[in-house]
Amino acid sequence: MADSTLKTQAGQAAMRAVFQDVYGSADRLRLAQTGKPVIAAGEVLVQVRAAGVDRGTCHLMRGQPYLMRIMGFGFRGPKNHVPGLDVAGTVAAVGAGVTRFQVGDEVLGIAQGLSIGATTSSTTPGRTSPTAASTTT
Repeated sequence: MADSTLKTQAGQAAMRAVFQDVYGSADRLRLAQTGKPVIAAGEVLVQVRAAGVDRGTCHLMRGQPYLMRIMGFGFRGPKNHVPGLDVAGTVAAVGAGVTRFQVGDEVLGIAQGLSIGATTSSTTPGRTSPTAASTTT
């Protein structure tokens, strides 16, 4: 697998992400480059190797039930343009004050969106790969 961190022409760090601009099925998703998130104190940046899609993510992608649009998830399109929550990968950077994780740790957890980095909840058990860990139930 190629490294997901790329360099833009201006020399700025960039990464690939799956985006959704409008509600709908998976055919509305697009792969695009974006700037690497800047992490704050207490956050970690995870280079995602595998991501999960659950029933909740499917509802958010479709914008259904419609009441969720009124509740603040985005009326005409999703406010969070990067769908999904469950991730497995490797810690790429740690913010100030992070003591539980180090760069290079394999982790799995719940991401809180592209714009604020990804926070993780636990390390992968034993020698389980991030891909295998993301597919367990």
